[in-house]
Amino acid sequence: MNENQKPNSKNRKYLILARLFNNEHLSYQRLADDYFVSRSSIANDIAFIKELIAKDNVALNFDNSGTYVGSDEIAKQKVIKRLVIDFMNGGRAKQYIPILIQTDVIEPIRKTVIATTDAWQLQISDSYVTDIVVSTSVLVSRGRSGFHINLDLHNQLGTLLLSLDKYPLIYELLKSVENAQIYEFSQDELRYLSYVVLGGGFRYFVPDTSIPETFKRDTQRLIRNVSHGINIDLEHDNQLREDLTLHLFQMALRLKFDTTVVNPLLGEIKRDYPTVFGVVWYALIDFANNNGLVVSDDEVAFVTIHFQAAIERSKRQRRILFVCLNGIGTSSLISAKMRQILPEVSLIEIISRAALPRQNLSNVDLIISTVSLPVQVVPVVQISPMITNEDMKSIMSQYIDVVTTKNRQPNILNSSSARTISMLRENIFF
Repeated sequence: MNENQKPNSKNRKYLILARLFNNEHLSYQRLADDYFVSRSSIANDIAFIKELIAKDNVALNFDNSGTYVGSDEIAKQKVIKRLVIDFMNGGRAKQYIPILIQTDVIEPIRKTVIATTDAWQLQISDSYVTDIVVSTSVLVSRGRSGFHINLDLHNQLGTLLLSLDKYPLIYELLKSVENAQIYEFSQDELRYLSYVVLGGGFRYFVPDTSIPETFKRDTQRLIRNVSHGINIDLEHDNQLREDLTLHLFQMALRLKFDTTVVNPLLGEIKRDYPTVFGVVWYALIDFANNNGLVVSDDEVAFVTIHFQAAIERSKRQRRILFVCLNGIGTSSLISAKMRQILPEVSLIEIISRAALPRQNLSNVDLIISTVSLPVQVVPVVQISPMITNEDMKSIMSQYIDVVTTKNRQPNILNSSSARTISMLRENIFF
C-alpha cells in the first residue's frame, strides 16, 4: 500500500479488526507504518476495536509480538455477525461489510434459504431469515478463508441433548446450501449452524418438542419477579407464559452455543420503556444464573417486548358511548360499522340523549353521537345518521388521540420504591 491508497479512519479500524480476526499479531508501530498514520491514531483505533468487541465478551490480548484476539472462531463469528447485521441496517455503513466477509455469498444463500422455506410453506419472519442468511454467510466466508469452527461435541450435546438427526428440517435447510454448490460444510459447521437456526426459530422447526418442566417453573418465577417489580399482576396471563417460555428456551439454546441475535429495536425499547427494561434486566439475572447463561442487552430487550405486550393487555377496556335518536335498527347498524374500525377491546354502549345527563362518565373514553350535544367532560365525535367514510375517519382519528393521550407508562413503582427513588434520584446513575 502506498500513501495515496491509505484508507480513511473508519475503514482503517475495520481493516485492523479483520486482520486481528485472521489471527495476526499486530504491533502499534507496524500498523502505523502500514497505514501511514501516527501511533496515537493506531492507539485510538485499538481502543475503538476493544470497546466494539467487548459487547460480545471478546477481548484483545497483548504480548511481545503485539495485539491479538485470543478467542475461538465461534466468538469471532459472533462479533462479525452482529456487525454485518448492524451494517445492513445502517445505510451507508454497508460499505464496511466487504471488509469482514465475502459478500458474493450473501445473495445466493438468501435465495436458497427462501426457496427452501417456501417449499416447506413455513411462515418465517424476515428478521429470522436475515439471521440465518448472515450466520451462514459469515461461516461460509470464514471457512473459505481457512477459519473453521470446531465443537466440543461431548460437552455441548451433554448439556442440551441436541443432534442433527432430531431436526431433519434444519439439516435439510443447511444441506440445500451445499446442494447449490455454495460451500461444503464440515460436520462441526453443520452442527453449529443447526444450533444457530434452532435457537432463533424453535417454533418453526420443532413445534412438538416439549420444554422441561424445570425450565417452565423458572419462567413462571421470572414472571412473578417482574410482576412484583412493576406492581402489575401478570402471572395469570397465559399468552405471556406460553410465548415467554418458548422465547426463553430459544434464547437458552442461542446462548449455550455462544450465538446471538441482534435486536434492532434495542435503542427504542431502552428509551420508551426504561423502567420495564430495568426491572426485566434485574429479574433475568436470577433466571440466567439458574440456567448458566450470560444475557446481553439485546436479549433483555426482546424479553421486555413480551412483558410490555402483557402490560398493554392488562389495561382496562376502553368504553365508548354511542348516542342515537333514530331507533335500535339504525343504532345497531352504526355500532356494527364502528366495530369494524375500532379494536375489539373497545366496549361500545348505546344510550339515548335523554339518558346521557344521568350517565356516569368517569370511565368513558369517547362519545359518538348522531345529534348535537352540549359540552361534555370527554371527547365527542358527531357523525351523520348514515355514517359516511368521513365520519369513520373522524371516529378513528379521535380514538387514536384518546389512546395516545392516555397510553402513558403505568405507575409501576410501589409507594416505598417511589419514596426511595425520589430521595436518591440525583445521586444514582445507570
